[in-house]
Amino acid sequence: MTNPILYTFRRCPWAMRARIALHYAGIQCEVREVHLRNKPAAMLEASAKATVPTLVLPDGVVIDESMDVILYALRQNDPDGWLEASIMETSQLLHTAEEDFMKAAHRYKYHERYPEETQEQSRQKCETILIQVLEQRLARNPYLLGKKPSVADVGIFPLIRQFAAVDQDWWLCAPYPNTRAWLDRWMQSP
Repeated sequence: MTNPILYTFRRCPWAMRARIALHYAGIQCEVREVHLRNKPAAMLEASAKATVPTLVLPDGVVIDESMDVILYALRQNDPDGWLEASIMETSQLLHTAEEDFMKAAHRYKYHERYPEETQEQSRQKCETILIQVLEQRLARNPYLLGKKPSVADVGIFPLIRQFAAVDQDWWLCAPYPNTRAWLDRWMQSP
């Protein structure tokens, strides 16, 4: 094997952010799209977690956490300095997005599984936890931590993409024009 193998699922936000970082860093991979209900034996053999993304390096090392894939890619090549942003701010934003926000976003997306809370209540939690924070930051700068993209942007944008897709009509009218414009820029980016 000369190129890493990336097991991925195109709509998974965790896999999406790993693919973005690998593409940005110019790392050529053999991409293997996974059907999550029928995971390939080679992937299951490589990673006991059996989740996407899973990156198998030519030397056999396996990276099966999306942020670890991002860091691996950027340590190989980071042409625009995405890793230069504040580690503290990046860690705080990513932790909030990956933990609290995604739990609420899951309840928002799959609201029928959680009858103790309405879909609107779950959406409002998402807004309070993260969307309002992003909107305030993006009112001051085009990216989450300043004038240029960072790991925080690439780590969070796929999560916001998934949130926005739950109710696109609401999202298009929601009082978050800066976050919407930021998401659109990422969605239009190669």
